[in-house]
Amino acid sequence: MGGPWQNGSYNRLRSLDLVDYLASLGHTPQYVRRGFEYWYLSPLRSENKPSFKVNRLKNRWFDFGLFEGGDLINFARRYHQCSLRELLQKDIDTAQTQLPAVDILPQQAEGRIVLNAIERIHSGALIDYLHDRHIPLAVANRYCQEAHYEISGRRYFAIAFGNDEGGYELRNRFFKGSSSPKAITSLPGNGSEVSVFEGFMDFLSYQALMLGKPAEKSSFVVLNGAALFERARPFLDRHEAIRLYFDRDATGDHYTEYACRLNEKYRDERALFSGAKDLNQWLMSAQVPKTRRFRRL
Repeated sequence: MGGPWQNGSYNRLRSLDLVDYLASLGHTPQYVRRGFEYWYLSPLRSENKPSFKVNRLKNRWFDFGLFEGGDLINFARRYHQCSLRELLQKDIDTAQTQLPAVDILPQQAEGRIVLNAIERIHSGALIDYLHDRHIPLAVANRYCQEAHYEISGRRYFAIAFGNDEGGYELRNRFFKGSSSPKAITSLPGNGSEVSVFEGFMDFLSYQALMLGKPAEKSSFVVLNGAALFERARPFLDRHEAIRLYFDRDATGDHYTEYACRLNEKYRDERALFSGAKDLNQWLMSAQVPKTRRFRRL
């Protein structure tokens, strides 16, 4: 493998989410099955019927036309037609200065997430889920809604967090997914600072910690996937201070280091949840009283 920098790059690239990575390259799924099987027209060849599958739970791909598969490293080497050394030198996940927009998929596509209703959070199972994640219902209702949706004719419901282009991040106790289009969520404030989070549960955790404190003028950005960092930069760079609350893992470490090299305005704020992988994990494990469970506000 070579020097330590190569080992670090290898582990970081291998840990990236394949669905987010494909979106950063402009490839969107034709449909989703069982909530975690994403089917695409193959990015590696020309075809009219999707036969390229990503298992998001395992973060693995398989192209049934080529009868080949593997992890993100295998895919990226095939996609960029380069050696492993060349791939690591490309620093491919930050080379894009402007990520392509993700198109809305046809509503009738088999297995696709089809939204039926967006309403105020009221389902007991979702309120219990928020309670277990230490997210006050008052905070969730301020920034989220409840989505009722279908996948292959089966009906589900989840916490829905909207993005800037009309799509939603969807979460419940058993499911993690998103409806198209995939995009960042920006929440402009009146001040000169902006706080940045990888996912909306960490953003909600931050808001939970701020309950009872004076209202901030800070702006906020939720990337809804670390691979969308470059898409957020035009908004971020308008601020004088950019506070980063990324995960403590290979991907979060990389984007934090990369951002701090870009400009001194970027600041690593992960000391707030020292000892935990992310802010929500810290909130759940720290000596912070659990929020009271309210069925209605």
